[in-house]
Amino acid sequence: MKKIKSFSLIEILIASSIFMFVAIMAAASFGMVRRANDRARDLKNTGECREILQNFVESGVNNSSKEPRIMGIIGQGDGYLFKDIKIANDGSLQDQLQAEDIQFSGLAMFLSDGSYSVIYKDKNQKYLYKEFAQNDPDITLPSEGEIVPAASEFLKTGNQSCYGSPVSLGSATPFKIWGVKNNNRSSHLFTVVLEDNLYNIQNPTSQDQNFSYLSLRVSNGEGSF
Repeated sequence: MKKIKSFSLIEILIASSIFMFVAIMAAASFGMVRRANDRARDLKNTGECREILQNFVESGVNNSSKEPRIMGIIGQGDGYLFKDIKIANDGSLQDQLQAEDIQFSGLAMFLSDGSYSVIYKDKNQKYLYKEFAQNDPDITLPSEGEIVPAASEFLKTGNQSCYGSPVSLGSATPFKIWGVKNNNRSSHLFTVVLEDNLYNIQNPTSQDQNFSYLSLRVSNGEGSF
């Protein structure tokens, strides 16, 4: 009778252990590659959102020329209101303006043809913006305390929305804006500072590191203050 060769129990256990080790390593490698791809995608998307936001604010501030040129936007209940920027007599701002005087949810920027644009961070962490053309029926020169017209555009790249840091972390007013009286011209000089983190998801956890840091400082005059 022909004897059939079989594997011993020890050989089967060794083979099974090797197979399990290889499977675990393969799964771990796949997970690392996937996380790296997700991180690269998030950084690409939020980086593009950062550029869109920077370009919108820089262009609006640099081109602002119709008085009041720049106004702040603050949250009030479920809406947003225009607010005048306090003007310092000179560049010694720390001695003249308090923190609450220069912190805003957004800003409005006015052009010489009567049009203007607004951008602000809402309570859902989205940056909303809109340009109001000269022939827009909503175009009127706003005064302090008036309601900001609803902005329908929100910051995104492709189909991917971008969100700022959670408002609960104290980022409800990411814009800092101040003005300095210019004795050589009839208009004032304004400086806008914007700092925030941009995410692909809303309400990111403290463990989520896939974000692009936004830091912008721009002035409508020579240099900044």
